[in-house]
Amino acid sequence: MTMCAGGSVDALIRSTPNRSLDETWISYICKKVLQGLDYLQELNVIHHDLKGANIMLTSTARVKIIDFGLATIGPISTSNAGTRCWMAPEVHACFTRSVHYNYKVDVWSLGITAIEMAEYNPRK
Repeated sequence: MTMCAGGSVDALIRSTPNRSLDETWISYICKKVLQGLDYLQELNVIHHDLKGANIMLTSTARVKIIDFGLATIGPISTSNAGTRCWMAPEVHACFTRSVHYNYKVDVWSLGITAIEMAEYNPRK
């Protein structure tokens, strides 16, 4: 297991004076998370809870996705697990009816995380 001394992206955002990251950092983190999500897709894994608190940085700025407690294995899921503010609309729909979705819900969550990195408030 890799030591993530850089802390979470969420903690990094909260530690900055204006509670946002520079665009260079946002693009770097998003690129690395997308590479990680591409690998997870190859394994048919849907993370379900991607957000700043579940993206860690090592002391050398390597990006790691953590907390696979809600992850599912398989190309399609019907789970409504995750953190609501970062959930894709398809996942929200699972609260009222049976909806099938795929790994793309993690890409939606990354988009909300990018907003979180730029503005800190993903609930807007």
